[in-house]
Amino acid sequence: MLTSKELGDYIQRHAPEAEIVRLGVETPTVGSAAEALGVSVEEIIKSLVFEAGEDLVLVVAGGQSPVQAGRLAAHLGVDESTVTLASPGRVERATGYPVGGVPPFGHINRMLTIMDAGVLEHEWVWGGGGEARALLKVRPDTIQRVCQADIVDLQARSDGQLG
Repeated sequence: MLTSKELGDYIQRHAPEAEIVRLGVETPTVGSAAEALGVSVEEIIKSLVFEAGEDLVLVVAGGQSPVQAGRLAAHLGVDESTVTLASPGRVERATGYPVGGVPPFGHINRMLTIMDAGVLEHEWVWGGGGEARALLKVRPDTIQRVCQADIVDLQARSDGQLG
C-alpha cells in the first residue's frame, strides 16, 4: 500500500506547487477535515473510484454533495445502472491508497479522471493525503493538469441547485 511518503515523491516530480499537510488528528469526515484545517467544508474534496461496467473512473468532487451517477453515466456514454462506487478493496488495488485517504493523483494505476466543475470555484482545495492523518493541499487547475481530467458538472449543490 502507498503512503503519504510516496505521494510526496509524486508531488515533487509532477505537482511541486501542491503540498502534504500532516495533522495531529484523523479526519474521517469532510467536517472534521475542515475543522482541523480551519477552512470551509466547500474547500474539501473527495477522490472517489467508480466502476462503469468493466472500467474504473476516478471522480474528484466537492466533499459535501453526492456525485450524480446519472450525470457521470451520461458523460461516459453508459447506462446509469452500470455506474457504482467501487468496493474499498478494489479502490485500494487500483490506487494504492485506502478509502478516505485517496488523493486525486499519484496512484498505482492511471485512470480516466473526471473532476466536478464546482471544484474549480476554489483557489485551493484539500483532499486525501494518502493516510488518515495527512491531507493534500492543491490548486484545482493542478489536479486538472496532472490528471488530464475532464471537467463535468456532477453534483447537486448545497444551495439546492443542480450543477
